[in-house]
Amino acid sequence: MESDWYRLLAELMKFQQRVTIVLEVGVLRNKFREADTWAAGFLTLIQWLQGKTCVRVMILTGRPINADDDSIVKRMTVVPVPTKRLSPIATLHLMRSTVGLKSSQAPITEYRGPCLISSILEEQGPPSASEPVTEKSSSTKKVESSKYQYRKDPSREELSDTENIPMCRLTDSLHQSLGADQASASDASKRATGQWFKMLETTTHEFMYKQDLQSEIAVKIAVLDTGFAYTNPEDKRALRPYYQRIKKFANFIEGGSDAEAKMDPAGHGTAVAVQILKISLKAVLYICRVVSPNGGPDKSAIEKAIKKAAAKPDKESPDGGGWGVDIINMSFGWPYHDEGVRKAIDFARQNGVHLFAATSNDGLLGPPNDILYPARSESVIAVDAADGHGEHARSAPSSASQHSQGSRFSAPGLGITSPNRKDIWEGSSFACPIVAGIAALILEFARQPPLNKSPSVQAFLQEMPAMLALLRRASSEKGPDGLKFLTPWRLIGKPGEERLVTALFIVDELRKEYGLEVGREVLQCFKLSEK
Repeated sequence: MESDWYRLLAELMKFQQRVTIVLEVGVLRNKFREADTWAAGFLTLIQWLQGKTCVRVMILTGRPINADDDSIVKRMTVVPVPTKRLSPIATLHLMRSTVGLKSSQAPITEYRGPCLISSILEEQGPPSASEPVTEKSSSTKKVESSKYQYRKDPSREELSDTENIPMCRLTDSLHQSLGADQASASDASKRATGQWFKMLETTTHEFMYKQDLQSEIAVKIAVLDTGFAYTNPEDKRALRPYYQRIKKFANFIEGGSDAEAKMDPAGHGTAVAVQILKISLKAVLYICRVVSPNGGPDKSAIEKAIKKAAAKPDKESPDGGGWGVDIINMSFGWPYHDEGVRKAIDFARQNGVHLFAATSNDGLLGPPNDILYPARSESVIAVDAADGHGEHARSAPSSASQHSQGSRFSAPGLGITSPNRKDIWEGSSFACPIVAGIAALILEFARQPPLNKSPSVQAFLQEMPAMLALLRRASSEKGPDGLKFLTPWRLIGKPGEERLVTALFIVDELRKEYGLEVGREVLQCFKLSEK
């Protein structure tokens, strides 16, 4: 019985002077409705304690629950910033705002919106736009689009010594242990990812670009995300080299303007786009804003963006038709299938567009569908996060997942940086554009001599089995689970290998799937070179 559970918990707690409970219910996902009863449940627990223990409970929800404000239950609404969950330190600082209550019946706080900003961590209110939250001397670690930052406030002396000391000690301890460990882990991840990019530069990039061969047609990639930061002077200075390769900004959120796609307060979309541009040095981007103001992906906007990006240009159409992109990057996901998005994905595949999506960052704690949609779609290539050495991220879904078998890869998704911020990003969101960028490198190489002389190669590279085969060829496996980590220099950029030999390897892979007629023109080039 539920009452027995609370009674047992009360028996365990009644010998403690003070108990703090922080409960994140976001992991319930589709079962979230069950959380509506939790406020009343903890009130039952408090009644069982009969004033013997000071209990403080915080329920982090990320969305509204049915809990009315009163003397015991308090709700807190915070300014939305795109993020998923609270760090331990930020949680404790938020709890400190309730420590001064003298009652044994502490508030149950509802945390609304997937965010935390310093206005709830310090009494003087939110920082102004010219007063950044992040300390300049340190970098901020970001998990997906998460950004939890706070400032110490020496003026907060309203608490009595007996109440302030225990929380201070716990907070300071976490600063010393978690802070040091996280900084060390972030630095190690950043170094490993930096080594991966250095390897890419000295092998694949050297191989691809040393002769300055121009592709006849640039590879076009649509990035569906939060936008691309290019409005303030600091962003413009930092991102100018990348901005030159952006062909279009479009906002697909209902009622929004395209100019909003040049704004990215969260920084998520900018960091994603930069990874693609760092991988493929000739690709051009189409920035699509598809994330609603509340921080969640708008499925209707995603559907429209996919269709616009995948449609062929039509000069006679009033809107000019589509953009005719080659690749679509989707660094987001949700638990369940969406019919509108599915139809848009099918349309894109019919037009030969390759789609990439991030899998998940919930590890084994995710919903029943551990790989999120659209990464779970059979028409989409799924991407997990790993470190720069190929070790699967702890936040990645199970390697034994039945979803996306055969079309799932991993790439560096830890220790990711963007030139306009000091933040360190983590998650499959940032591994996904790296794999999309490698796919762009493959298409770009195919549009240069000698593969550009083969119409059959160009046609078959639009097929998903062809792209999967070449990505596997450009991957390495670490461990017995068969997870494929992208090392593109295994396909393009082998030391001492001639371009023609690499082209023949690609033709050979395509022939395994589509027959011996593929790439005859390339073989003719090889025969001529032997004479």
